[in-house]
Amino acid sequence: MHLNIECRKHICDGIVRFIIGMAKKLIIADTIAVPVDNIFALGASDLTPPLAIFGALCFALQIYFDFSGYSDMAIGLGRMFGFRFPENFDYPYISKSIREFWHRWHMTLSRFFRDYVYIPLGGSRLGSTRTCINLFAVFFLCGLWHGANWTYVFWGLYHGLFLFLERTSFGNMIHRLPNALRHVYVLSIVSIGWILFRSPSMDHAVMYLQSLMSVSDWNEPLVQLRTVADSYELFIFVVGCLCSVPIVQTIEKWSSRFDFSNQSPMVFQKIFSGARSIGFAFFMGVLFLLSLGTMSAQTYKAFIYFRF
Repeated sequence: MHLNIECRKHICDGIVRFIIGMAKKLIIADTIAVPVDNIFALGASDLTPPLAIFGALCFALQIYFDFSGYSDMAIGLGRMFGFRFPENFDYPYISKSIREFWHRWHMTLSRFFRDYVYIPLGGSRLGSTRTCINLFAVFFLCGLWHGANWTYVFWGLYHGLFLFLERTSFGNMIHRLPNALRHVYVLSIVSIGWILFRSPSMDHAVMYLQSLMSVSDWNEPLVQLRTVADSYELFIFVVGCLCSVPIVQTIEKWSSRFDFSNQSPMVFQKIFSGARSIGFAFFMGVLFLLSLGTMSAQTYKAFIYFRF
């Protein structure tokens, strides 16, 4: 009987994880992919700074929810059959340094390169020069792992550069900044890196970065955004921003201060617990139906990481 209860719990946990991953992919990632494709298809004359910034942020959300959704679905399926796959993402966009970002992003790949490339090369044990070489070697290979394209190579070297800089006085300066500015620093560096990752060529990436840094064409930015995204896509963008941070855990922690169920009679505690379980099951059901509805209403987009 104990084994049956444990199995049922694994199946339920797996179903919940699978539905969450499905919603990440179909509701958020695939919806945000539309403005991403529209913006990255623009030429230099049409790509204004507001559109360039919005496109970079949208792709940052798209690739996160696409890949973390895929990971959640795989973890959920494994849990249903009694397997425990390692976690792959831990809210990377709340990081306060690029080093922390890589502890939270694609954690299985990071551990692989750490254990089989970085440490065998000597890690950080052989001085700053050798550490720099090792970091660049690791992220050069990380770029090549994603594809034999200069955009991936420069994306990897770009991250290797900032990981090395954070080991110098530059890192000490970043560490002394307020947490809010450290978050802005990480989001800025990572989002610029995603432009390299998403661009089909280095020429396109350079053109995109030039548009991003331009000081002209800032007239009516909201009107510009409506040319590449409709109201629903803008709404999902906001939802994606909220879901990319641990807002649910924060709300639960905050609401626990006002939870009087443990102080209530046993019968009321059972009612509260049952109502919460029913509400959660209803929410998961709605999320599953919304995911199916979204899938049937739009063209299916393959997982980004199926190419790698």
